[in-house]
Amino acid sequence: MFCIVLHEQLHFHIRRCVFAMVLGIRMANLTIHSCAIYSPSHVNTIKGIYSSLSHYVEVEGWEHLLDVVAQGAKSELLRVPPFYSNELIQGKKLLMVGGGYIPEFLSHAKLLGVEIYLLDDPKMAHRVEGRVTRFIPVSNFGRVSITDPEAVLNTIKQTNTNFDGVFTLVEDEGPLTAFLARSMNLTGNSEEASWIARNKYKMRNVMRNANLPVPKFALVEKEEDLKAAAETVGFPSFLKPVFGVAASFASKVQNMDELKKLYKQFQDEMDPSNHSIYWYGEQMILEEMLEGTEIQLEMLVHKGKIVFHCFSSQYSTHRDWLVFPVNLTEQQKDELFNLAAKTVHAIGLTNGVVHIEMFYTPKGPQMIELNNRLSRGFLPRRFTHQLLFGEKLTDYFADVIYLALGMEPPAYNRTIPPLSIAIFLENPSANGWETEGPCSIFFGADPSSSLEQGLQYQALPSK
Repeated sequence: MFCIVLHEQLHFHIRRCVFAMVLGIRMANLTIHSCAIYSPSHVNTIKGIYSSLSHYVEVEGWEHLLDVVAQGAKSELLRVPPFYSNELIQGKKLLMVGGGYIPEFLSHAKLLGVEIYLLDDPKMAHRVEGRVTRFIPVSNFGRVSITDPEAVLNTIKQTNTNFDGVFTLVEDEGPLTAFLARSMNLTGNSEEASWIARNKYKMRNVMRNANLPVPKFALVEKEEDLKAAAETVGFPSFLKPVFGVAASFASKVQNMDELKKLYKQFQDEMDPSNHSIYWYGEQMILEEMLEGTEIQLEMLVHKGKIVFHCFSSQYSTHRDWLVFPVNLTEQQKDELFNLAAKTVHAIGLTNGVVHIEMFYTPKGPQMIELNNRLSRGFLPRRFTHQLLFGEKLTDYFADVIYLALGMEPPAYNRTIPPLSIAIFLENPSANGWETEGPCSIFFGADPSSSLEQGLQYQALPSK
């Protein structure tokens, strides 16, 4: 009888937590990429959340679920930092290189009590007014930050400020940030490592020299290079910029005629005045087509050691669904992590947040690209998202600050997240999730069950 009563009490508390989670998800402003989120069945959604939380209690324990609810309430209701102690970082002066268009970070930094000095283009000043301690304008920042780092350094010196750390959230500014860190004797990566991380061709060469698996690839600097590149790589293949961003000017290529056509189109459209990253160059790289599911992996690197890693999400082969956390075996995760870790060390990155995109192919893991910056994705942008759906628990915005200050950030391992969620994009585009459109969501006890619910819904005759 006692066991029955205890069992009923447990389910009563879980039901209360389901209510809290549903409320928390609404309060957390659940947005994933540019999707317009909707639930095909509210009843099934609540059942899925209940199943997921029950599984979490079985694996992690009741106390951990209560802690999740408490941390979510602190973050969303009280607007205080989650599990971090501010004492070590309060009042620290940090130079933020670009990224003024990310208000979520600036708001979080203010909660943590640090002073942010933002270095950016003058046109960003009105967007960050009241959000930063000081705005440091650099005219034509996108171009100057790449072509004249000394001029940027001289502008910073004119502020007469002793900074405690420097960082960027923008991949374009990785090399500049490394240069500034060295020049001001602050924690950071070497300029060489930052340059390799920004240059897809150099990264492939470094990986090949380290005997790591790489697809066939070839550099294309001019139209005359296309024939040799095609002979090296073959078809189908994938054409993309060496200094690309956000899947721009990237496409599958089926034959030589298509390669020539796309190359000319991309070269005609690439314009540094529209996106400053092309001040680095407009070279392209042709790579062997990889097949498999796409995996997103986040790492925290401190003093050359990977102190935390978390598989954040997994895309389908056609990028028409996405699941948090990943639906992989432990062996597959180990294989992916080992390749990612060896790549980070081969490049020479020693500090900061690293965002990695990989394929798990029929032949094993393959690297797509590595970025020495925080992911622009769903989990890092809001602590509550990571709290509810993250495989492990950390506060990515705070991590950036701790690592810039040369400190190891607090982060917590757990076996599973409280909730597993699958998202199905109804109108997938060539670029996958870099588009707007309706997305249906499904919850389950684990990634596999949430994904299965979504697949079953997609197979309904009414769909």
